[in-house]
Amino acid sequence: MLLLLFHAGSDVYAIDSAHVIEIIAKVHLQKAAHAPDAFAGLFQYRQAIVPVIDLCYLLTQQPSRPYLSTRIMIVRAPDAAGGEAMWGLMAERVTETIAVSTPDFTTSDPVNSTVPYLGTVIQHDQRLIQRLHPEGLPYQELIHGHRRLLPV
Repeated sequence: MLLLLFHAGSDVYAIDSAHVIEIIAKVHLQKAAHAPDAFAGLFQYRQAIVPVIDLCYLLTQQPSRPYLSTRIMIVRAPDAAGGEAMWGLMAERVTETIAVSTPDFTTSDPVNSTVPYLGTVIQHDQRLIQRLHPEGLPYQELIHGHRRLLPV
């Protein structure tokens, strides 16, 4: 399995590259009034309006910093109608991939058992890397009340 690494604060996270459609540079985002802080905004991507979640804010309560390596990962995620929609996941230092096998991950993670988007942990090159499951992110909670701005 090929994992795409990113950082939120001093911690390292990974997302399975199979979920990622494309990685793009940080672009100007249109803010949505009264949106939760983790909702970074909207932008147009290939004739679609794409909402963006700031993973740094979601994970650390600090917004992504404007580094050259801050990127938006375009992923497919569940929509309100039970289908799929494109979402952007913004994070810092989106610059590295690693290949691992599934058994490399620990089998239990009691600390985050109630957080559906945080998964198991792996030790790689003397650092701990936690897996993020994009299908478990709180997409609907972040767009609640903003349906008029977003594709349904």
